[in-house]
Amino acid sequence: MTDNDATPLVQLPAPHKRSWRDWKEAQPEFQSPDPKFELRLSSPEDFPEIYALLNSVFDAKRSKAEYDWIYEQNPYGKASCDLTIEKSSGLIVATNARFPWPLSRGEQDLDSVQGGDSATLKRLQRQGLVALRIQFQQSHPWDSQKISLSLPNKASRASARKYNRPTPTLPTPFAKKVLDWRSFLSTKGVPDYLVKLAAPVANALTRLSNRKPTDLKIEPIRRFYQEHQTLSLNCSHSNGFWCPHGAEWMNWRYFSHPTKEYVAHGLYSQDELKAFSVVRLDHDSAMLMELISPDVQLSQILLAEVDRVAREAGAITIDTYASKSWSQWSALRQQHYFMRPSSIYLSTKCIDHPEVMLPENWQLLPGDSDVF
Repeated sequence: MTDNDATPLVQLPAPHKRSWRDWKEAQPEFQSPDPKFELRLSSPEDFPEIYALLNSVFDAKRSKAEYDWIYEQNPYGKASCDLTIEKSSGLIVATNARFPWPLSRGEQDLDSVQGGDSATLKRLQRQGLVALRIQFQQSHPWDSQKISLSLPNKASRASARKYNRPTPTLPTPFAKKVLDWRSFLSTKGVPDYLVKLAAPVANALTRLSNRKPTDLKIEPIRRFYQEHQTLSLNCSHSNGFWCPHGAEWMNWRYFSHPTKEYVAHGLYSQDELKAFSVVRLDHDSAMLMELISPDVQLSQILLAEVDRVAREAGAITIDTYASKSWSQWSALRQQHYFMRPSSIYLSTKCIDHPEVMLPENWQLLPGDSDVF
């Protein structure tokens, strides 16, 4: 299918049964233990004020377009936020966002959310608003059914422990491929004379052959269609918890972001799609987001193309992460990716399904998160 063809309607895998509006309508009236504050769920009309609060708290310059991309345009629905309102000023002083996210367990489709922006106005931090928010969340009749996943940073993990919330203890496996050893060693503070000796040797040892069977061709992907969705679901399926990537979702995820650059390639035998990849380019680094392939040989061919694209973009390294169960780890090792200490922790919660909290029950892939 060419990029000029009209996009056919492709059913979104694991569609959600409840929207932000359903959650808001089902929320019972909450009597705040602190009379200075009111708590409620958000409506899209609140988003501009939420964006301003987040930029203020984090001293960020994130644009409205960047916020709208995840809060408004997600194919699975608009964001839902727990809001704390200061009664005296009428201002939103704290927010905690949840983004609807695709999730299945084997063949069973599930409603899930990915945790995102959480912030409290600086002058009100450390005054019990997080504990207040937790009480508000627990008052919702569907709270125990909610499956949430997130990749919390160090501060968020510390906050969760403080309030006796479940916290992950095992980091998610993380791998790195060095494309330019001279630049990489220099950024690590290695003396110049050692860099001059070591870099050529390391580059020679990790150099790859770009040979591929003559009946295969690599072409850029500028839009995802049914063939990409079918291949992705077939290759990524797990009997545990996994995030199915549909064509519409991947088009939003990779081709509509206002600031991040993603490059996708497909591997074809004549006109039949055999495998595809997506890499994010970030100046001097890159992140492998998708590697959808049924066997190691096809994966290696695509990984060589990822190397070429990243190197031409000026990347020094390529990073990626995934659960231990990911089928592509052997292909990455053969392409000279090496495991490194990870600061990525998968946090998963659901009161009604405690098995959600066990990392071995999950297949987390690179494209499943890392969007914020």
